[in-house]
Amino acid sequence: MGKNCYEKFSSVPQPVQYAMLVKAQLQEQFDAADKESSGRVPITKVVEILRNFGFTNMQATRYVEPYSRHEDSCMSRAEFMLLVRYMQPNMLCEAELRKKISEEDKSNTGKITAKQLKELLKGCTTRLRPEQLENWLKTNQDKDGIVNYEEFFKSTRKQL
Repeated sequence: MGKNCYEKFSSVPQPVQYAMLVKAQLQEQFDAADKESSGRVPITKVVEILRNFGFTNMQATRYVEPYSRHEDSCMSRAEFMLLVRYMQPNMLCEAELRKKISEEDKSNTGKITAKQLKELLKGCTTRLRPEQLENWLKTNQDKDGIVNYEEFFKSTRKQL
């Protein structure tokens, strides 16, 4: 995310701006999926929206699970916005990073170079400090500088 995307929310602290921007993007995705303008989208489509954003299938499924019992198997826009409202900023950051990293991982190995990881983190609003990343990399990269990015997320989730 470039610095220009924060202009819309310039009076708000940057991590909060980031969360607001991401939530607005998710809202746009929901609205685009609501082809009939009914204010309701099938749960399967909501899971797809969340997965396309970068959440794992398990994360996306857990988020929508309380709504999957609706008789019509749909989620309303109000329910979706409530769901998005309560998403933690670190989980939003993780999802966005996962998408960027998986785009870099052309061979779908689940691995990325430490250098690529550092570059991708530069473009993300995260609470992970450079020294925390370096400490993690010292013990978690192989001799070729390769890291398993799901292990990275598991270890650093709270700092993102």
